Amino acid sequence: MLALNTGMCDAEIKTLTWDRLDLQKRYLAVSRSKTEAGEGRTIPLNSTLYDALAAYSDWYILRFGELRPEWYVFPFGRPRPNDPTRPVTTLKTAWRNLRKKADVTGRWHDNRHTLITDLAESGASDQTIMDIAGHVSKQMLKHYSHIRMEAKRKALESIVEKKPAEPAEPEQDHSPVPTVKQQIEVEYPQKSPQLDNSGKVCGKKKGRKSLKRIGSSGRTRTYNPSVNSRMLYH
Repeated sequence: MLALNTGMCDAEIKTLTWDRLDLQKRYLAVSRSKTEAGEGRTIPLNSTLYDALAAYSDWYILRFGELRPEWYVFPFGRPRPNDPTRPVTTLKTAWRNLRKKADVTGRWHDNRHTLITDLAESGASDQTIMDIAGHVSKQMLKHYSHIRMEAKRKALESIVEKKPAEPAEPEQDHSPVPTVKQQIEVEYPQKSPQLDNSGKVCGKKKGRKSLKRIGSSGRTRTYNPSVNSRMLYH
């Protein structure tokens, strides 16, 4: 759990003491080790690792009666830990048994690579990865930068794969079409003149030209521009 959630190497885990673990504030401090990856750094505990360490600390107290700051988190002893003042010498046996029970294959160091890959895919920067995992070679950082690019590309492609929104239908004008008489009243808002039997208006002929200018079809033409849907740029 420590290797998979912190990126700590073999030597850092074996030499970890309880005074470097703060379960209340949920972080651990890694001391400098002799390995290339080892650097003094502080690593927050995610919820999965915190739960595992909290349960392990309860077992530890039951096993040794107390928990002293200078004692090693993973004590020496076979077949079971029996000396908390000395660190465990190897993790190979525990790792081999764990792989067998979980039915998985892989090296111990693959836990570290898995964590860094997950961080890269989440979009974490090179500096964030180094602050958590310690020293990372330039070659590996280049590899993880490629992983970040693929993760971003996949996120953008997921947007393209979505079905585009259907274009909105233009609004229809359902108001009644004005008649010729109504158009005349709009054109001439004054009181309508009286027509005599000869078809003259106040002694004059009908204004047929005016009717034709207003629109002899008896309806008003309107223009409804279409509504553009969301634009997708490729």
